[in-house]
Amino acid sequence: MSRTLLLLVLIQLGTLLSSSQAHEDGRRSRRSKHKRLDSLSTLSTDDGLQRVGCFADENLNALGDYSSASVTNSPSSCATACELRGLPYAGLRAGIQCLCGTSESLVKVSDSDCAIPCPGNRSQTCGGTGRRELFKLVPKDSGGEPKLVIAHFMVGNTYPYGFQDWITDIRAASDNSIDGFALNVGRDSWNGDRVRDAYAAAQAIGPMFKLLLSFDVTAMSCGSYDDANFIRQYIANYANHPNQLKDSRGRIIVSTFGGEYCTFGQGNLNDGWRKAVKEGLPETLFIPSFFSDPSNFKDYNVVDGMFYHYGPDTFNKNWIFKGDNHLYNTRWDLLIAHRNEIGIAEIISWNDYGESHYIGR
Repeated sequence: MSRTLLLLVLIQLGTLLSSSQAHEDGRRSRRSKHKRLDSLSTLSTDDGLQRVGCFADENLNALGDYSSASVTNSPSSCATACELRGLPYAGLRAGIQCLCGTSESLVKVSDSDCAIPCPGNRSQTCGGTGRRELFKLVPKDSGGEPKLVIAHFMVGNTYPYGFQDWITDIRAASDNSIDGFALNVGRDSWNGDRVRDAYAAAQAIGPMFKLLLSFDVTAMSCGSYDDANFIRQYIANYANHPNQLKDSRGRIIVSTFGGEYCTFGQGNLNDGWRKAVKEGLPETLFIPSFFSDPSNFKDYNVVDGMFYHYGPDTFNKNWIFKGDNHLYNTRWDLLIAHRNEIGIAEIISWNDYGESHYIGR
């Protein structure tokens, strides 16, 4: 992922829906019919999961480590929620329910008992009434870069936030197959406390949900070395955090909103950003969002990639999408068509209420 151009996704409509469900409890004792999940044969599926089979609700404690219900439930979205929590098995029940857990004893039944279509993908099934369709998570190939979907998160809108608010948002995002947040950070002194809580909440939930720092240069100055040092300190603070987003080589991914005019007192853009995000720091992968003519990208040798969502005639942001042509589904269709060219898709935004393009709570 050296000089890759990465697409920044603008989404103006769509609300993610997810609600926690109480864990089922109780236990039954029909051991003669029970089998352990890790002893069962599996069938591979196209999305990297292994389908284990259809099972009855005989053992109500099985897959009881986590549960949720969602109107976008599917095998892949449920697997993402389970992976986030470090749980190797995903179970889908009654269409909308997602269950996660470790190897447990269950009663296998006919596959025809798991016939309720998934609301998130009606070409797939999500269990049945009193039936759980089980999948085993398959580890990702560590040899290549993963495909990630992250959401732009405005830290500036979190002044009243506490630790539990971050827990709620991270769980809602992960339950809907979002892999992380790009934390839009400004100069306000209290932003540092909110960022600290965000990283702590992500760590409390598990290692799979990732965070990256996206410096809002439109809300800070960038003409002196002191301005560069402000950015450097943030990067250094979270460089070794287990939830910091890195590429497969361990490089810290750093981004921006704006900054195509910054020099940090170094005379030019390349030297300035090199001072701010590279020199004297653990190795970084700098993928900013600069609002400049794409034909200029070749001159930015400090940049390792670029988030962008515009063409040569719209880079100054003085435009608006027509809603009838660029709704949520249309934008994702475009992404899927170009998935081989895109490493990270970033949703704008999770919580930018002021610009009316948020998908979070």
